[in-house]
Amino acid sequence: MDECKPLALGSFETTITATTKFSVIGAHFAFTYFGANVTFQYSLGDEDSDTYLKLFGAVEFALPCNPGMLGKGKGLFKARMGEFRWDMVAYVTVYCGNTGPEAPVVTVSAQTIGAVHLTDAIKFDKLKIDAAGYILDNGDYAFSGRLQGRGLHSSTFQLNLSRFFR
Repeated sequence: MDECKPLALGSFETTITATTKFSVIGAHFAFTYFGANVTFQYSLGDEDSDTYLKLFGAVEFALPCNPGMLGKGKGLFKARMGEFRWDMVAYVTVYCGNTGPEAPVVTVSAQTIGAVHLTDAIKFDKLKIDAAGYILDNGDYAFSGRLQGRGLHSSTFQLNLSRFFR
């Protein structure tokens, strides 16, 4: 009889380096600053096979996130499934204290690395996504941006996410 082996879905690794500043007021601690650098690697599947997903990245931020401060992140996404191939690098910036439809709360810029193979017959490359997220005056969240690439028509998009985030 064959031995049953556990199914390995993936692995993850996260490292956090933190800095805190505080003052002592009487018998209490008052935290005035918390800064963190987080690196991560998440894997699903085995890179030696033809089906896997990997996400690598780093994020740095501070709390409190006062107006004028930034949080930044970058990541690399790799996916394989049979003929499907997709590698992408992304950069994210969070703008602390921004509200309203004129100043973005978050911006994302991502682009493919090499060609994207949906199948052997459907390929495109130089895909680039630039998007900005806003908090509207009524409290709704919205994204707008541009999607372009060779093999695709350039297009702009607007998306109101108020149904999903409230």
